[in-house]
Amino acid sequence: MNIERIYKTRECQRRAAEKYRKEKVYRVCLTFTPNDNDLVEWLKSQPETVGKAIKKILYKNYEKVCNSVDK
Repeated sequence: MNIERIYKTRECQRRAAEKYRKEKVYRVCLTFTPNDNDLVEWLKSQPETVGKAIKKILYKNYEKVCNSVDK
C-alpha cells in the first residue's frame, strides 16, 4: 500500500467517525463545585467509570419514574 492510500483511508475513517458523533451522540458536561466533594469522592470510588456510574443512576431513576407512572 502506498502512503497516499493509507492517508486517504484514515481521513475517510476520521470523517465517518466525526459524522457519526455529530449525528448520533449526545454529550453532557457536569461541573462539580467544592460543595459537591462528597459526590465527587463517591463517583471516584465506583468500580466503573464516572460516565457509567452516572448512567446507572439515571437509568435507575428513569425506571422508577416510569414504573410509578404506569401504576
